[in-house]
This record gives sequence, C-alpha cells and structure tokens, in this order.
Amino acid sequence: MQSVRVAVVSRWRPDRADGVDQAVAWTSRALVNLGCEVEIWEASPRHHRLGFREAESGIRVCELPVLAKGFVIPPVTREFVVRESQRLQVAHFHSCFVPANVRLAPLLRCPYVITPHGGYSRFRMWLRGAVRKWIFFWLFSRRYLERAAFVHVLSDLEKEAVMDLCAQRRFVVATSGCIGFPPAPAPWRETGVGRRLLFIGRLDVDCKGLDRAVQAFAAASEKDDHLTLAGPDFRGGRNELQGMVGQLQIADRVTIRDGAFGDEKQQLIAASDVFIQLSRWEGVPLTPIEAMGLGRPLLVTPETNLANYVTNADAGWVADEADCVAGMRASLRTPVSELLAKGAHARRLVETEFQWNTTAQRLLDGYRDIHQ
Repeated sequence: MQSVRVAVVSRWRPDRADGVDQAVAWTSRALVNLGCEVEIWEASPRHHRLGFREAESGIRVCELPVLAKGFVIPPVTREFVVRESQRLQVAHFHSCFVPANVRLAPLLRCPYVITPHGGYSRFRMWLRGAVRKWIFFWLFSRRYLERAAFVHVLSDLEKEAVMDLCAQRRFVVATSGCIGFPPAPAPWRETGVGRRLLFIGRLDVDCKGLDRAVQAFAAASEKDDHLTLAGPDFRGGRNELQGMVGQLQIADRVTIRDGAFGDEKQQLIAASDVFIQLSRWEGVPLTPIEAMGLGRPLLVTPETNLANYVTNADAGWVADEADCVAGMRASLRTPVSELLAKGAHARRLVETEFQWNTTAQRLLDGYRDIHQ
C-alpha cells in the first residue's frame, strides 16, 4: 500500500512535559512506525527565515516564519505551503485558537484535519479571555473547523462539544496513549491504615480542579488518609492551595510539592493507591494514563475525557462535577480487594486502548478514507 505523506502542523517540543507537545511527538513517531512519511511544519514568529532541522530518525522539522503572532503569512512561507502541500495526502493541525493555523489552512493544496486537544470544550470556551475566544471563533475557527476533512477528537464528549459549535460532522475518535508503557505494574505498597491519593501536574487550580480535590478530601477523608499534589506552580496556585489547606485544617494530611519526572514520578505513583484528576476542562491528560499503566485506579471527572473508559473497564471512580465528595469518599473507603481489582482493570485498559500505535492507526485509517 502506498505510503501516506503527512505534514503535522504544530510546534515540536518532545522534551517538554506539556500534554499537547507529548501527544504530537508520540503520535508522529507512531505514524512513522506505521509507514507514514511525516514532516513537522512549525509555524512561529520565532523563525525569521525558512529553515529545516532533523528532529529524530524519520522526522524533519520545517521552520516556517510567520508575522504578527501568526496572522500574517510572509511570501516565503506562503510559497512553501502552496508548493509542498501538493505532494501531501493530508496536513494535520494541532491545538486551537492558533492564528497561523487558520491562515495556513486556505493555502493548502491537500485536505487537512484538526486535533483541538479539548480546546473547544464547553467550560473552556467561557474561561480566560472568553470574549477574545468567541470573536476569534466566529471570525476564523468556525469555517476552519467546517472545512476540515475530519476533526480528531479524544472522546465522544469532545465530539459533542465541537458539534454544538459548528456544522462539522466528520470525526475520528481516538484517545491518547501511554508514555513509556511499563512491562509490568508497580508493586503495591504495604497495606496499612489510610489511603494515599496523588495528583501530578501543574498546580493550575481552575483547570485541574485542585480546589475541588482539596475540598472533597477535607470532607471525605479520615486522619490516616493522605493527599499529595505534585507539580510546578501556576499563577499562584501553590499559595492558593496552601491557604485552602490551612483554612480547612488538613495541613498534616496534604503535601504540596514540586513536580516529579522520570523515575521519581514512577516511584510517587507506585507509592500511591489512587491517582486523582478532577479537571474542569482537558484534552486527555497523560499522567493518569501512566498511572493506570502502573496499575493504579483513577478518580476522574467527565471533563478529563477518561470517564467513559474508567466506568466501562471498572478502572476507578467518576466524580460528579457538581459534587466531588461522593467520588472522593468512594475512592477512600473502597475495600482493599476492590481497590486492587480496579488497579488490575486499569492496567488492562491501557494495554487495550491507550497505546500510541492504536491512536496512530485510527488516524491513518481516517487519512486513507479521505481519498476513497
């Protein structure tokens, strides 16, 4: 079968912990493994001339200059996109509210697809610069979405959110994969009194629902339970959380610490009983998938785009976004035998659903369907 040529239009930062950067890198690698020819088109005001660099085996990054935060496409970039897109089967844009993306799409001489990474969720559209988002959406994004050959969404919930915003009805639903899927689950800690809950990610109180986590933990936990929130500060989130923990008088049962990566991250997950992610909006967060790969069950909200998977596989608990206390209480009080079973289900779920090759294959099938 003929190789599919794909231009992935996104920044290339595989060494960053950002979820979108990681998803772009791992999906691109998986597409190469499936026989695709993949280029990264990195359109950025940081690039002052057209350039190229070898990112890693089989993947080249094309540095495309843009001006005025991406709203103005200079002639050299315009000519490159028109010329090079003629040899592509598809261009694949990542993220949303990116001016360069909506300006480059009409120049293409091939079909394009879009992965918004949860950016059009109902909650997110009304937070942080909502007026600017809606103006940008009605001026640019609506037409950009509707003209795509398909939109790659991470869950049925995200699909519904996009359908509410525009007339696009062509979708590929494919979730993210597990980074560094371990060959075996992590051994459980010595069964003792109390339960250990863990969150790892940036301390973004609103997005990650960390206020929900702390408040629900205060309401549902007992003296031997413990909650760890590990991650870099974000817009004063650390101080806000420390103040909240002090007011709720649970400072002796909550640890707020810096982030963890690599082996330290895996050790933190292995020392925990439940990984929690009570986000208000997300694409698909990758660390909960890593936790499931290590055999730990999840407590999540529907907005993580993981809830249906967790429910169907009995791999944890889903918290009601209006009241997270019941879900928190269930994760804390579930008998040990049931906790271990849910952890085993979580591991099996990652084996069957959360693999980058599975995601890439669904995208590749979608690319090929465009031309049939």
